[in-house]
Amino acid sequence: YYFLVFSITIGGLFSIYLLPMLCAMPAATGFIEDRRHNFMPYMVARADKMNYLMSKYITSVMLGGLVAALGTALLIAVLSIVCPQIDASQFTADDMYMRGVTVNNMLPYYGYTLYYAFLNGCMYGGAAICVSAYINSVYFTLASPFVLSFLLVQGQRTLRVPDGYRLDMWLRMRTMVVSEGVTMLLSLACVAALLVLFGTVFVCKGRKAIENV
Repeated sequence: YYFLVFSITIGGLFSIYLLPMLCAMPAATGFIEDRRHNFMPYMVARADKMNYLMSKYITSVMLGGLVAALGTALLIAVLSIVCPQIDASQFTADDMYMRGVTVNNMLPYYGYTLYYAFLNGCMYGGAAICVSAYINSVYFTLASPFVLSFLLVQGQRTLRVPDGYRLDMWLRMRTMVVSEGVTMLLSLACVAALLVLFGTVFVCKGRKAIENV
């Protein structure tokens, strides 16, 4: 529990900045690669513009989510081999999500962790490919989740949003609204809304990019 929390939840540079960029690596640059290597006309010829763009977007979103979730699962698996599991007597009652962390009741907490990792990965994968429609740079596309993460954290701090209502805090399991279930649903709704926004922007700009090829 200690290493998992300090790697992901309160992980500073890794959880806030590095992990989002890793989520963009599998598929967020696919649109740029197709445009650079003149594959786009052939891809669009096999399917209409909407199907092509949506397939690119959904692939980036889902692979981003899988990278984060499976990477977190791998970390949990490795830590489980070398570290003893925490006992209920070793944490305080006011810690978030801690009721799911005991020697005999580990799966709920790990399930929460994987769920939020997947949401994070989906959000950053969608954001990165959205940026790729505007800027023809692989490196900037891969770095864009870092920028989004920074803006998400600092923007809510600047607006003085209470910690209990900050999306970044929910996604890192730092705060909770009412209960685990309510927080999970609110987080899903917020991420889904962002993904719809990113997808709409990507499709609109992507259509123009295809027409200009």
